[in-house]
Amino acid sequence: KYQASTGQSECTSCDGGKYQASTGATTCTDECTAGEYSGSGAVACTACPVGTAAPGAGQAEVAGTKCPECVKGTFQASTGETACTLCTAGKYQSAFGATSCTSECPLGKYSPEGAFECTYCVPGSVAPGPASGSCANCTAGKYQPYQGQEACFECAAGKFMALTGRAACDDCEPGYFEGSTGSALCDSSCAKGQFSRGGAATCTSCAKGQYQNRTARASCHPAPAGFYIPEVGSTGRTNRTRAQTSGFYEVTSEADMFPCEPGLFSEGAAEACSMCATGRFSQGQSTNCKQCAVGSYQNLPGQQACVRCAPGLLSDASRTSCKACAPGEFVRNTSACAACPIGHYAPSAQKGACLVCPEGFHTAANITFDPVLGDAGRWVGATTCTACEPGTYSLAESINCKTCTRGQFSVNAARYCVDCEKGRFSAGDGAGACDSCAAGKVAKSMGRISCEDCPLGQSQGATGQANCTDCGVGKIAATMGRTDCSDCGSGEYNPGFGKSACLDCAAGKFSAEGASECTACPLGFFAAESKTAECIACESGKFANVTESTACTVCPVGQSQGATGQFGCIDCAPGTIAPLNTSTSCVACAAGRFQDVEGETACVACAVGKLSAEGAAACGLCETGKFTNELESTVCGACVPGQFVPTEGASACLDCPPGTYSSEGAYKCENCSKGFSNPDFGQSSCAACEGGKYQDIMGSAKCDECSAGKAQGATGQPLCVDCDVGKFAASTGLTACAVCVAGQFKNSLGASACDDCAAGKFSPVGALACTVCDTGRMSLNGSSSCDACLPGKFALSQGLGKCTDCALGQFSAEGATQCSSCDFGKIAATTGQEVCASCLAGRNAANQGMSSCTVCAPGQFSAEASKNCQDCLPGYIAPVQGTSDCAACAAGTFARLGGGTACTMCPMGQSQGGTGQQGCTDCAVGTFAALNGSSACQSCGGGTIQPGTGSTNCLKCSPGQYQSATGGYECFECAAGTFAAKPGASFCPYCPGSTYARAGSTVCDHCVKNYFLGLYAPYAGQCLKCPVGTTCAENGGSDQVNLEVDDGYWRITPTAITVSECTLPSACKRNTPPEGSVSRRLLSLFSPSERAQEEASFQVEPKEEPQVEDLQVEGPLVEVAPVVVRRDRKLLYSSEHKCNPGYTGPLCALCDTETGLGYYLNPDTKECVACQAESAKSLMDLVMGSIILKIIFFGACAFFAVQISLVALAKYREHHGMIEEGPTWEDEPYASIKRIAELENDSVTENRDGSLTFVKRTVVMSKPKMTVTSVKTTTPVSEIKTITTATETPGKQTILRRTTLKHSSRWQALMHFVQTNKVKVKIFTAFFQIATNIAFNCALSFPDNFSNMVESFAILNIDIVPSLGLNCRFRAFDYIDQMIVQTVGPILIACFLLLLYLVFGGKKRTAKSDRELEELYAVPEELEEYFSTEEARHFRRTFFFFDKDGSNQIDMEEMANAIRECHNDATEEEVQALNRELFYEAGLKTMDGEDVFEFEHFLESMHEARHLQKTSSFSILVGKAEILLTDRVGQAIFSNFLVLTFLVLCGTSATLFHYFKCHSFQESDRPGGQERYLYKDYSVDCDGARYQTYILYAWCMILVYPVGIPALYATVIVQNREVLGDNEARLREMTNDYPTIGHLRFLVESYKTKYYWFEVAECGRRLLLASAIGIFDSDSPASPAVGFLFTLIFSWAFVQYRPYKIEGDSSLAVVLAYSLSLLFLAGLLIKVDIVGDSPEDQELFGNVLMIILFLGPVGTVSQLAADNLPGLYAQYTKKPAKYKLLEEDKKANPEKYEEGHTMNALIEAADEVKKESGEQGDGLRKRESKGTRDHLASLDR
Repeated sequence: KYQASTGQSECTSCDGGKYQASTGATTCTDECTAGEYSGSGAVACTACPVGTAAPGAGQAEVAGTKCPECVKGTFQASTGETACTLCTAGKYQSAFGATSCTSECPLGKYSPEGAFECTYCVPGSVAPGPASGSCANCTAGKYQPYQGQEACFECAAGKFMALTGRAACDDCEPGYFEGSTGSALCDSSCAKGQFSRGGAATCTSCAKGQYQNRTARASCHPAPAGFYIPEVGSTGRTNRTRAQTSGFYEVTSEADMFPCEPGLFSEGAAEACSMCATGRFSQGQSTNCKQCAVGSYQNLPGQQACVRCAPGLLSDASRTSCKACAPGEFVRNTSACAACPIGHYAPSAQKGACLVCPEGFHTAANITFDPVLGDAGRWVGATTCTACEPGTYSLAESINCKTCTRGQFSVNAARYCVDCEKGRFSAGDGAGACDSCAAGKVAKSMGRISCEDCPLGQSQGATGQANCTDCGVGKIAATMGRTDCSDCGSGEYNPGFGKSACLDCAAGKFSAEGASECTACPLGFFAAESKTAECIACESGKFANVTESTACTVCPVGQSQGATGQFGCIDCAPGTIAPLNTSTSCVACAAGRFQDVEGETACVACAVGKLSAEGAAACGLCETGKFTNELESTVCGACVPGQFVPTEGASACLDCPPGTYSSEGAYKCENCSKGFSNPDFGQSSCAACEGGKYQDIMGSAKCDECSAGKAQGATGQPLCVDCDVGKFAASTGLTACAVCVAGQFKNSLGASACDDCAAGKFSPVGALACTVCDTGRMSLNGSSSCDACLPGKFALSQGLGKCTDCALGQFSAEGATQCSSCDFGKIAATTGQEVCASCLAGRNAANQGMSSCTVCAPGQFSAEASKNCQDCLPGYIAPVQGTSDCAACAAGTFARLGGGTACTMCPMGQSQGGTGQQGCTDCAVGTFAALNGSSACQSCGGGTIQPGTGSTNCLKCSPGQYQSATGGYECFECAAGTFAAKPGASFCPYCPGSTYARAGSTVCDHCVKNYFLGLYAPYAGQCLKCPVGTTCAENGGSDQVNLEVDDGYWRITPTAITVSECTLPSACKRNTPPEGSVSRRLLSLFSPSERAQEEASFQVEPKEEPQVEDLQVEGPLVEVAPVVVRRDRKLLYSSEHKCNPGYTGPLCALCDTETGLGYYLNPDTKECVACQAESAKSLMDLVMGSIILKIIFFGACAFFAVQISLVALAKYREHHGMIEEGPTWEDEPYASIKRIAELENDSVTENRDGSLTFVKRTVVMSKPKMTVTSVKTTTPVSEIKTITTATETPGKQTILRRTTLKHSSRWQALMHFVQTNKVKVKIFTAFFQIATNIAFNCALSFPDNFSNMVESFAILNIDIVPSLGLNCRFRAFDYIDQMIVQTVGPILIACFLLLLYLVFGGKKRTAKSDRELEELYAVPEELEEYFSTEEARHFRRTFFFFDKDGSNQIDMEEMANAIRECHNDATEEEVQALNRELFYEAGLKTMDGEDVFEFEHFLESMHEARHLQKTSSFSILVGKAEILLTDRVGQAIFSNFLVLTFLVLCGTSATLFHYFKCHSFQESDRPGGQERYLYKDYSVDCDGARYQTYILYAWCMILVYPVGIPALYATVIVQNREVLGDNEARLREMTNDYPTIGHLRFLVESYKTKYYWFEVAECGRRLLLASAIGIFDSDSPASPAVGFLFTLIFSWAFVQYRPYKIEGDSSLAVVLAYSLSLLFLAGLLIKVDIVGDSPEDQELFGNVLMIILFLGPVGTVSQLAADNLPGLYAQYTKKPAKYKLLEEDKKANPEKYEEGHTMNALIEAADEVKKESGEQGDGLRKRESKGTRDHLASLDR
């Protein structure tokens, strides 16, 4: 109480809610705190009772009510509380002032937090358990239509629900189904061939006659007309679907809607098609049936084709049956039968035309006569052919068989008789088999009629052998007819083959049986007698040291031999002895003794201190640590442990001193280690210090204890260890330190005690310091660890002893350093919470740290623990508050804006198939929607379209258009070849028969005459012009399949548009498909059973062909005859419809090598000829295939035969003494030469060799020079040699000149003819090598007469392989094999030439190398400018030829020897005279007066001779030496190699370039639509693996031939350019018979000096024109145009420069170059199609070309005849025509024949004759006159 006023009688009571505890108070202002109350006049506040709460201060008790009671849904179990607690979710409280909330909601109801009652779950949700705080929405696939339910129902089959919390399930849309219950989706669409009408649990199959070709459809379509559907569930898939590109039907793998099969028809919407009547047929999808064509029939209804009457049958008028011809007959025309001709037969009526009796068969001789055909009609009407019996044979079409003669045989049905092979025979005619020769007999050749015995020395053990075998060495055959050879006996031998007796082995030798020789007894063996089979080994202790020994020798003393069969005894080695003779082994010295010398007999004892083992060669000292004091010791004793010996050879051991020790056999004592001690002498070990002790000095006697704070746990240690941190040791001598316990620490070494950790810290065992507790943790004093704060508490800093509770709205986990605020969507209502509670779905907590959740308003939703409530998305709605998820608008409805509560239906023309959409979509093109709320637009059916959007109906396609798919938005024109007559067509049927229709047609038209119908893309349905080489039907109706190909033409497939002309005129035959035939492509549209039936209906019996292997046919094939795969590359179609017999392959360009013995290409007729028919031809007949070539060849042979015969006749007459060889000096013109010589000279003598020698003596006052002149000519003088010598007398010189003449022989004349004209032959060869390749390179077809003529010269390309008919010998021989032969053959020949060079060639080398000669002979500086490096090297080699001793000086003796070598026919007097002249001419002497010739003088002489045009006797001699040093064999071999390269260059290069020229055929069945074959050989597939493999080989050979050969020419010419390009050097080479460039004469001798390089350019010309121009496209005129251009350029070059040395050769080259230009021009005219095609035009044009071709050759032959025939005739008839020149010249120039001039006239006359015979550059080669040399140089230029 209180009293605020004075003078009051009593105190005033405090108001309720306040209190006053003091007396005498004047106020009452203290209010009760929250949770407390007070009544009036209270001295203290009282806590609110349970069930109540006072939320604020000053709570007063009113009417007995102390604190406000808790409202419904709340309770309070404690006193003094400020608020009531809400009932938890799932519980409720309906009373006020409750102290608890324990009532739970039943199943089907729920209550939120603070609920006073439970609420029913709305439809679509359930409360599955008691005390539910919320209702669970039905999951997807479930529903609940009622409220207050505890479980959801599964959607029934055919229904689904994709959303949660739904009161009902949706029906599956039409076209979809769901077979299971509880489905969340209904996305299983009905498959093709099924449908559903909505809410379906399964789909219904389309009925028969209906189909559905799309999925998810509500209905099926009726089958279209022309099709039928026999089963339910059709997908509308046919076995023919229309292709996107061509518009035609193609094959598919599955079908359930079928077009009416061939032979059937229907009018549409049918379950089955109706059959065609008999005599009629249909080809599929037909509306009517056609009648069978003429020549065919059909006796069954419902057939797809008519059957052709078999050969020998005729069809009747009703086309229902065929009338058969009798066996032995065939159908001559469609109405009559005729008998088979001779050699033919017909076994039955089904064989068609009569068959040819094959080889080896014959027909009977019952010949009849056909009066209609006359003599040509001698027929037999045979029904079979009879096989020829063994021993007989027949050719094709024979009426009887012929008998084989003796030595031959034949088997049954033989085509020919075969000679008995070697080793077999037949003694009589008509043998069916040959008998084998018996053993011991042989038949050495084929066709034998008997066998012969093997001769002596031979045998034959087998039967049927061709040869006897020589008895081998060691064997003999002593009698004839032996079947085997006998071995020679032991001790005998036979060294040769084919012997009949053996020889005895001599003494000292031996042999085994069958020995070929006797073997000498080896060392260590002996044989005392002859004919010994085996030598005897020498016994132990003996030896034989020579072979063929007869006795053994005893081993001497000191040696031994323990083995037998030895060739010597062995000295006893050191350490062993042999005291006796014949010792078999040496005795080892005993242990303790030794012997150091070999071959001794006693051992020596070892001295004291030494020892030895048994067999020792020396005694050894005792090792250190060991000792011995005895003699002959075998072992030394080791010192015992504790003792030692420091030296070798000791006799006693010493004790180890204290502090040391030793082991057994020690040579010294070791100190005790640290940690060890040893107090005594002679100890073997030291003692380790105990634990707790140590010793740090070596050699100590005791160990010390560890001090305090240290320890040592191990023994034998040198030190004690301080205690580590965290450890301590309190006393001395310890073995270990103690660890500090947990809660203590020590941070220094050597501690004796550990310290306790302070409060707020901890330490583990053995810690060196205490660790502060981390934040979120706490610890007490002396703790071993820190404890984490409990959940709901935290420790903000380190080292705390307790944790603080989290405040309201916060939480923490265990060990937290601070509390976290509750996240958005979560709350914490009390302090000390470890987690926050999430807001329920439909509620939210917008801020962090909240304690209660807010309910979402209607139109919004939230998930559990949401921060905010969200508006429903467009397409979704939420009709009530507290919604956890918005409901999606159903299909066909939409909600355009968010937050909606209801969905709107889609208007008409739109649809919405999805749920939860915000709008509807206009129906797309091809679809429509007629109702509101449509979930999908319906597709327009087949034949209808809808081009616009939002439509409600569909439009039908117009006639001529179609739409096969549903949902189409446009109609398509019917493709070409199809039509549509009515509107609303879903497909366009094909035009029947051979008719066609353009795109968009309503009817089909018929292809007119001269046009045919294209059936395949890109020409499908088009009428195309019949190409050249084909024949279309006269009245039209031809199509791509039945197009007839004419004779001589070919196409790659039976449906190809492109037709090619065959390369062989007689190869291709007319291709006439039988009436009613269909293509394989059309057959491929049928099912397998239909296709088999269709093929069988043709009744075509295929010919027997080789087995088809691994064939995969793609694309169209018209024939049903078998297809054959040849080799690995080419696909050949049946020859029955393409190629004539004997031909095959692309363009029928190959000869068939598979049939019979095969065929080969006859080069004369250009036809494939059967191999056996040409077996009698010789190889020469094959090569000489042309009449012209034979004339040229045999003419040349006759010419040379006459030449050789005349020479042979002269040799014969000379041998028999009838006439001397060659002309005599009494014959003209030699008689005139002899008369002139007799007039001029002092004496004339005829020599034995037919030469003439005359001598003239002249006295002059000047010093002469000796001259040796040799001239080689041909007619009439072959050689002139003049030797001039001088004799010195006082005041004068006597000159003696001796001249020898040799006349030429006929052989020399013949060789001269060949040498003179070989350049023309070379030019001629190059011309024809180019001309023969023009046609192929330019892809030209020259007239036949010209082509045959040109091909006759193909042999000049060295390409005889095609003419050899190798296909008859090697079936697989093709162009690749030819290329290999043509490229490898020259290489093998070159290797053979190389081998010849290695064997016979090589330089005649000097004894020194070029480097040595360069050091020996130095070129003076003043002469270096005159000689090139090569010339200097050449002159060193030549000088060394004279300077044999390498002294750099040539003395007179060396010079005389050189003269003898160079002039081997000179007399000794001539040699010495020339020797004196050489040194007199040089005038050189040494300082002591001796005559010498040094290298410097040699070079000066060469400089005068070669550079200053001054000739000396020495330079002539040097020329002779150069000739001797020349490698003539090597030059000849290399020259022949160059000839080989010239001949093979063009032909081989053309072969290589032609390898890359392939012929492409389009419209092939291969992938890519083309096939490529080699132009030169159509058996080679350019895309095949074999061709691709050899491409690299061809490139390599291109590097060898067309690149390598010109490069070789250029290289050798460049290397010798200094000589080849210099006139003087060339003249010197010619003078000395080409010592340097003789191997290059073939390349350069025909050209002028300045054009020495022209052969390289000629190579380029030949390669370009003969092979390279073939790289252009075959259809382009580029090849002949380029060839014409380049031939004009080369013609101009030949005219302008005239590079050949002989004018006639240049003229010939010009003529032939222009001829080539004309030929290329003619090819260009053919290419541009200017030349007429008529046979007359072709023949005329060919004649003109032949004239052009032979302009050059005819001119050449004429020139040769004019130049050579008269002289040759004179040679052989001894009536010369040229000798008159000498007499005529004498009359015209008498001064030349005066005294002193006659010899010059003689020589000049001879030279004139030679020049007229064409050898201008090879005249008098050595003259003293400078004018003559200038003349020769001008001739060479």
